[in-house]
Amino acid sequence: MYCATRKDVETVYGELAKRGVEVGYYHAGLSDEIRKMQQERYAYDKVRVMVATSAFGMGIDKSNVRYVLHYQMPRNMESYYQEAGRAGRDGAPSKCVLLYSGRDVMIHKYLINESVREPERRRIEMSKLQQMINYCFTTDCLRKYMLNYFGETVNWTRCDNCGSCLHKGALRDLTKEAKAIFKAVIDTEERYGAAMITDIVAGNRTDRIVRYGYDRLPVFGRLEDMDDREIKGLIRQFTSLGYLDCATGKYPILSITPAGEAVLDGSAKVTEVRRQLVKVRPDGPRQRAGAAHFDGTGNSMTMKRRASNKPNLFEALRQHRKTLSEQLKVPPYLIFPDTVLIDMASMRPQTLADLYKIKGIGEAKLQRFGLSFLKVISTFSD
Repeated sequence: MYCATRKDVETVYGELAKRGVEVGYYHAGLSDEIRKMQQERYAYDKVRVMVATSAFGMGIDKSNVRYVLHYQMPRNMESYYQEAGRAGRDGAPSKCVLLYSGRDVMIHKYLINESVREPERRRIEMSKLQQMINYCFTTDCLRKYMLNYFGETVNWTRCDNCGSCLHKGALRDLTKEAKAIFKAVIDTEERYGAAMITDIVAGNRTDRIVRYGYDRLPVFGRLEDMDDREIKGLIRQFTSLGYLDCATGKYPILSITPAGEAVLDGSAKVTEVRRQLVKVRPDGPRQRAGAAHFDGTGNSMTMKRRASNKPNLFEALRQHRKTLSEQLKVPPYLIFPDTVLIDMASMRPQTLADLYKIKGIGEAKLQRFGLSFLKVISTFSD
């Protein structure tokens, strides 16, 4: 689980440990001794979860990572690609979950403005940040978005494996909302960012709105039945979909693209899949309004396991592998990767010959570990 700051790492670690999760933590502020100890605990499966900053992971080759969760949005797509890519290196199904909050954007913008002095470099970093924001808000295929970002063109529109493609929400027409926002941008001569445009369409009579006479615009208050946060979310989404353009300088000024103009003149519509909302407690960990969409069914795999009292063969095999790794002082995945354990749990081999048919089990490991794993499997077959 990646967090943006050391403070967040320690906060999330404390919350998870308090709830009984086998968890470790890692960031650059720890001593070399503690960091080495935390790396070893993670490599040897002595903890199920590692909460860390981006300092963790460089040089760590752990193949059986099933989940990579970003507690905050990364600064750019390059970072996200590198960190999310640590999931599923053994070829078994894995999930990447990215949580987003407007606070993430403010933190990254502050850090860029404080740490990047050269104007052109700062503009590039701001542009990359905007592309990362667009990734969070797009309803199009996430895999295609990522491939396009890195310069690869594909002729398909769906991967049928990402959160956008698998999400089964109801379609809603956002043309009315889009027209109101786009008209506000045009009527203010493309001079402002999301905050001012939100105030106009929401009907907020602030001092600036009244001073400039924007409360007399026909579009003023057009979306007064919507929450300000929801309107800003739509603006980010319309930007990610290419209807609006957001300047990458010090001031994120909005402008209309040709696609946005087509909506305004009535030749195009805007639709989206209604997504699940995430509620954030200001002083605590982030929580979903409902179950986490980890397995495409609306239920978390972890929640499923906790809800069931039935013995789990995969977990039994995993625990046996962990015991062997401690005895041999080698990382568990070097005995067998998760893909082999998954096949064992699915096929339930009864003999060494059956076990040898499983991909990833060679003759040496068959002779060394085969009988002990068959013994574990037999306890579930009786």
